[in-house]
Amino acid sequence: MKNKLLSRLFYTAFNLVGVRAKIMGIAVMLVLLLGTLQIWQVETSFTRILRQELTKQGVSLGRYLAARSENLLLTNNIYGLYELVRDTMDNNPEVKYILLIDSEGQLVINSFGKGIPRGLLNFNKVGEGQEYSRRIFSTGEELVQDVAIPIANGKLGQVRLGLSEIGIVTAVERMQSQLWLSTLVISLLGVGVAYLLSALINRPLRELVTATKNIGEGKLSYRVPLDWIKDELGQLARAFNEMADKLQEAEKEQARLWQEVLRKERMRRYLLSKIISAQEEERLRISRELHDETGQALSSVNLALASLDGVQDPQEFRRRVKLMQETVTKALEDIHLLCRQLRPSVLDKLGLAVAVQRLVRDCSMRWGKDIGLTVTGFDTEIIPDEVKIAVYRIVQEALGNALRHSQAENISVVLQKTENKILAIVEDDGVGFDINEMQNKDIEEKHLGLFGMQERAELLGGKLNIESALGKGTTIYVELPLEGRVSHATEKVKSAVGG
Repeated sequence: MKNKLLSRLFYTAFNLVGVRAKIMGIAVMLVLLLGTLQIWQVETSFTRILRQELTKQGVSLGRYLAARSENLLLTNNIYGLYELVRDTMDNNPEVKYILLIDSEGQLVINSFGKGIPRGLLNFNKVGEGQEYSRRIFSTGEELVQDVAIPIANGKLGQVRLGLSEIGIVTAVERMQSQLWLSTLVISLLGVGVAYLLSALINRPLRELVTATKNIGEGKLSYRVPLDWIKDELGQLARAFNEMADKLQEAEKEQARLWQEVLRKERMRRYLLSKIISAQEEERLRISRELHDETGQALSSVNLALASLDGVQDPQEFRRRVKLMQETVTKALEDIHLLCRQLRPSVLDKLGLAVAVQRLVRDCSMRWGKDIGLTVTGFDTEIIPDEVKIAVYRIVQEALGNALRHSQAENISVVLQKTENKILAIVEDDGVGFDINEMQNKDIEEKHLGLFGMQERAELLGGKLNIESALGKGTTIYVELPLEGRVSHATEKVKSAVGG
């Protein structure tokens, strides 16, 4: 609960200001944070260096006193020692006190006058083998370095100097003031730079917001004018413009597809009406052929049979029977032709490859020239019925169009079967036609055979492409998938064989 409350307060405070204020605030905080860290590092390093220098100064001064006091201690010249201590104190203001201690640990002379602070005498001692010893203590007002130097390697005692660090504190405070002033100036400069940067960053963001609103309102032609930016914001702007281009292209494509759907729907309705009319006309034609041809032939045979009762001459009898046989044969041929026109039986009995071969042979006989044919991949033919009849009808329609309209010198057919698809190609070198002109014609003027072929292919998940140009001939490609359909057809064959 507490974390949620803190998160809510953070997000509320974060959203009180805009991007520009956030960038400026971040810049100021970074400058202050880095400035503070830098000041702390400089202060620490500066203090350490000054303290080391003060220690070196104390050691040097202590060695000087130790050297000068050797003879004075040996001659027990107290006055000379006093003069030495006083001169040193007068010439070195950072020295707070000086103590001369003999080898027995007894105080010989000091700079305090009457007495020394309690505990100071034994506060710092030089150990055996040490060149000097340093300890630091606080008086409550300042820090003092206590430096002990041996006299004659400790044989005559030691010199103790107290060095005040007040000068170090003063120098550090002066340096801090200068650094804080520099940090303040840099912070002001940082605020100015952050303001300019935030303005530069905020402008592209505003442009992107405006562009997003326009795109959302359907104004897909709007583009972000940020070509002058080469960084990530520029990349974002270019990606946004590319997205808008794709959306605009998708909208155009959607409109084109919608018009194509409407066009196909109109064509389907028109084709459906034509199919119904064609069905009725086909029924009427079949009825007429059966009535006019087959019916008359059977009637004539029936009359001829009835007239045989009065025939006595065997030769006349045989002649009349032969005439009846010829009539019946002609009637059977007409019925077979009619059946082949409705659905070629060879398609069911011998398969697609043989049916197409016979279709090409029949068309060659009607055309008076050989039509080229290439068939591959039909060693084992298990093809669904709907695919076989679709391929056959498409090839039949394409050949019919080539014979009727192309005025070609050469026509060829390619039929190829692979594991997953069937490909059929019908090509001629005739006069060709303008595909765009054909597509833009009114429904009543369009070639319904081409549309019917496309519909057959699309209904089975395939595709049909037409390549043609005036004077360049025509090529029709049809490709129908077998994957999924072959397995279903195989199951049907297996079940039929098993039954």
